[in-house]
Amino acid sequence: MIFVSEAAKRYASALFEATSDKTKNALILEELRVVEKIINANEDIRKFVESPLIAGDDKANALLQAFSSSGSTTEVKNLAATLASNGRLSEWSSIVQAYQARTDESHNVVRGIVRSATPVTPEQRQAIEARVAQVTGKKVILEYKEDKTLLGGLVAEVGSLTFDDSLETQLRLMNEEFKRRSH
Repeated sequence: MIFVSEAAKRYASALFEATSDKTKNALILEELRVVEKIINANEDIRKFVESPLIAGDDKANALLQAFSSSGSTTEVKNLAATLASNGRLSEWSSIVQAYQARTDESHNVVRGIVRSATPVTPEQRQAIEARVAQVTGKKVILEYKEDKTLLGGLVAEVGSLTFDDSLETQLRLMNEEFKRRSH
C-alpha cells in the first residue's frame, strides 16, 4: 500500500470536486491508472517525472504535448500540468490511490484485503463479503491473498477495521481465557 500524503489527498479531492459530471469519475480514475502504469513501466518516463533538473514548466509543456493527441479528459491533462508546474509529479501514484478512496467514499464502497492460509472458495468469499457489508453498512470490494505465514483461518483488513479469525488469534484468546479462569 502506498502512503498517501495530505498534498495527494488535496489534489485528488480537488480533481474529484472539479469534475462537473460525476459519472466521469470512473473514466478519470481509469485515465489516472493508465498514466500511473506508463510512468511505472518506463524508466525514462519515471526519470523525467522525478528529475529535479527539469523545470516544472518544461515538464508541464512536455506532458500537455504528450496528452494532446491521447484523447484524455481535460481534468487529467490539467492535473498533470499542475503537478508538473508544482514539482509534484512524483506523487502521481499517491494521488491515484487518494482519488480511488474519494470515489469509493462517494459511492458508499469500502475496499479491503483478506489474507488466508488456504484459498478461499467462492461460497466463503460471498459469506465474508456479506458479513463485512453488514458490519460496515457499505458495498464491499475485497482482494484475496494466500498468506502462508498464517497457520489457519483468515484476516480481513477493511478500511480501519480488522477482522481476525486466524488460528493464531483463536489460540491466543483461548490461552488468555484459560489464564483468566485459573486465577
